[in-house]
Amino acid sequence: QVQETDNRLNSVFESDSTGLLVIGPDRHPLTVNQALCEITGYPRETLLSTPIDDLIHHDDLPAVLDRFAKRLAGDVQPYHLQARTIRFDGEVITIDLSAEPFLVGGEVVGVLAEIRDITEDLELQDRVQETADRLNNVFASVSTGLAVVGADRRPQTMNQAFCDIVGLPEAQLAEKSFDSLIHPDDLEIILERFERRLVGEDVVPHHIHVRVIRGNGELIDIDLSARPFVIGGKITGVL
Repeated sequence: QVQETDNRLNSVFESDSTGLLVIGPDRHPLTVNQALCEITGYPRETLLSTPIDDLIHHDDLPAVLDRFAKRLAGDVQPYHLQARTIRFDGEVITIDLSAEPFLVGGEVVGVLAEIRDITEDLELQDRVQETADRLNNVFASVSTGLAVVGADRRPQTMNQAFCDIVGLPEAQLAEKSFDSLIHPDDLEIILERFERRLVGEDVVPHHIHVRVIRGNGELIDIDLSARPFVIGGKITGVL
């Protein structure tokens, strides 16, 4: 039964897509899974003989060793830590690290660490922020009303010209679905075009005239065009 349990645990350990390792008190890995080898680029045999001191960027090492020592002492308070790891080829990547005491027979014999490569996630966040900054600059500099509308049909961001056209402040517009701004007789075609834009379809004609209900109840005619709003290759709304 013990052997069967060990086999099941090893199977789970190896099949996990997250990097896993058990670190001994001497800060050397006792065991690692294939996912960790792929994240770090290390052959398994080399990784098992490499102390964690050599895997972590020197600026992040003190924080990692502090958490390691606490876990080895039995501390189980949940935490996630971002740290930079040096791959076998010298590339520096950013990981999300969590850990817990590794127990055998009720005794702490090491630390079980879970590692995810979040380098691409952070790069995407940076691109999103850069896009948002550029978009804000464009938004502020044009007299045309601009808004990015999310899948829930609420404006995610808008410029002052858009607020002026519809006669409502930004804070109030952010809480409104655009359904409430469009004349009921024009809403069906707007929703149909919006849903098609949201999945990346080209919709013709590119410009249509619709009626908008301003904040004071006044009815005005607008020229409306829209396109998918893409960040990091993913459609996140309609501009």
